Amino acid sequence: MRYFLIGMILLILLAVVLYFVLSRFYDYFSFRSEINDEKRQTRLYKYEEDLELIRLQEKRDRLTHAIQVRSKHFQPQQEIRQLVEEMEEVNELIRTIERQDR
Repeated sequence: MRYFLIGMILLILLAVVLYFVLSRFYDYFSFRSEINDEKRQTRLYKYEEDLELIRLQEKRDRLTHAIQVRSKHFQPQQEIRQLVEEMEEVNELIRTIERQDR
């Protein structure tokens, strides 16, 4: 009976120690998982921001070309002014995105 009680106490102590060790492992790996998720989210945000910047730059180039074409063919000034205003808005968005990157 005596050995049985000693064995049970050792078994309980082993279970408690094992619980704490496994708890520490779980905390460590869940923390690493959270860090990796944050890094992945940051990369995704940066990628989307870069795509948006490229899209805006292409739109600016198209607007510049459209303004040049309309200027050469003596189009109405109102139409050219609308394109210039739209290009200014695009330029402002590009500047805003570039400032956020810094």
